[in-house]
Amino acid sequence: MTVKEKIRQLQAISIDTIIDAAITENKDDILDANRTQMYDRGQVDVQRPNYREKYAASTVKRKRKSAKFPKTDFITLKWDGDFHDSLKLLMFKDKIVIQADDLKWANWLEDRFNNALGLTEESLKIIRDKVKTSFIKLLRYELH
Repeated sequence: MTVKEKIRQLQAISIDTIIDAAITENKDDILDANRTQMYDRGQVDVQRPNYREKYAASTVKRKRKSAKFPKTDFITLKWDGDFHDSLKLLMFKDKIVIQADDLKWANWLEDRFNNALGLTEESLKIIRDKVKTSFIKLLRYELH
């Protein structure tokens, strides 16, 4: 390959497309990180990751009796799993958004827990490493 051909090859590479592909490749990990924050760590406010909200005593009793996921150490936003299962990753030109399409979110949870969807700095560090690894792999593929 001549230098001119290599330059053409490099100019044809779309970094934005590679970034999108790297994020898409890690979509499940990103959503699972948000789910883990909420259920395993009780982080229902990404702006205050060390804060844990508690269930009311009446809710603890009801949750232990009827919930598919009866964990009551702290609020997990997981009763039957529908809300957690409804998480979706939306990609825009300048940002990535985690959104829920479960009706419980829109009707009862979003106003109170509007900072639950997203990643804490701790989760972001892990995800950045995964996306970076995917990006490098995809870029190398484009260069060969």
